[in-house]
Amino acid sequence: MGTYDMFPRGLSRRYEPVRVIGRGGMGVVFEAEDLRLERRVAIKCLHGGFREGDAQRFRDEGVALARISHPGVVHVYDTGVDEGVPYLLMELLDGEDLSELVAGLGQPLPVDRACRVAVDMLSGLAAAHASGVLHRDVKPQNVRLTSRGVVLYDFGIAKLVEDDDTAGGVVVGTVGYLAPERFDGTRATPASDLYGVGVCLRFMLTGKPPAGAAEDSHAPVVYRILRGLPPLREVVAQVPDGFAEVVDSLCAKHPANRPADTAEAIRLLSPWAAEPGTVPEAPRVPRHVGPAEAPGHWNTSSHEPEPVTLSIDIRRLVRSRMTEPSAVARQREAVGLLLRGDVQEAADILDGIFPYCRETLGADHPTTLACQYWKAVCLVRLGASASALELFARVSTRIGAGRNDTDE
Repeated sequence: MGTYDMFPRGLSRRYEPVRVIGRGGMGVVFEAEDLRLERRVAIKCLHGGFREGDAQRFRDEGVALARISHPGVVHVYDTGVDEGVPYLLMELLDGEDLSELVAGLGQPLPVDRACRVAVDMLSGLAAAHASGVLHRDVKPQNVRLTSRGVVLYDFGIAKLVEDDDTAGGVVVGTVGYLAPERFDGTRATPASDLYGVGVCLRFMLTGKPPAGAAEDSHAPVVYRILRGLPPLREVVAQVPDGFAEVVDSLCAKHPANRPADTAEAIRLLSPWAAEPGTVPEAPRVPRHVGPAEAPGHWNTSSHEPEPVTLSIDIRRLVRSRMTEPSAVARQREAVGLLLRGDVQEAADILDGIFPYCRETLGADHPTTLACQYWKAVCLVRLGASASALELFARVSTRIGAGRNDTDE
């Protein structure tokens, strides 16, 4: 069976596969075009030959992820089974993963930048844990640095915390980033995810897998993890006083010696983290939960999670790797979200791609002008008429100037 034969035929009436963007032991991930909403999405399909229970575990993943509403966790749109193929439909993330970022830099991240990423990872995990979801595979390849911030994804082996089934003792995860207690079949806990954050932090600070690379055999890597990772100061000499101890506690061999939860880990790391990006935030757009003509149905609850923001330096790195096609695809996704009522998410995406459009494509480029136009539409939905009119006028002036130049 060819790879594209795995794409569910029932989905092909609405979604057109574009390319394969990921493969794993349980399936394949496609980038696809949503023909109805004119946006790109990611569709994860479980291949045949899976063990009994894998399909249900896959469906559980969709239900579990749909519980989470946080900008630091990938958004799930739908899940189901088509002709025996379980699938998960989710947002397509821009940017690059943490391993790609470090490889592209060719050197480790500074302490404050690495801490900023780690704190944002913990923020996403806090939302997941609060919804009863464990990630179970926290590693650099599953941490995406996008235009909206740090996003955790590929919860492909996530299970509900309250699910006591251990899949017959099967240990799931990536060997080099798996917590020591998981190798003897011990059930995963939030502390296992904290260990993953700790080893990702060590990866950012060294540029190398903390337990070494698994070349011909996993045995040496497993041995190093079970023995316990060496203190950070033995690997990175120049680190602030007290900071090494926090990282070592996250990577502690015994779960009881790690921070109690994500909140404590955030508190311990925050003093060394770079400030979030100082790019001005868009006005808070209320989320629509009812008819547009009924103002009383707008929800402006203060309990929504705060946006995850990147430091200025990391934002610059993400934008430097954005391309015009990816910016256009993200803009189309934002328009689709806006039209279906997800105004805040649309505004966040437009804010993320606008700096790239302005700085790289130019202020008069059609994509830049379209980005501003749709942001103005978002502001109208907010009720910020003055700001919206100002933005509409700016776009109109740019378009008019371009036409005059052409006439001359």
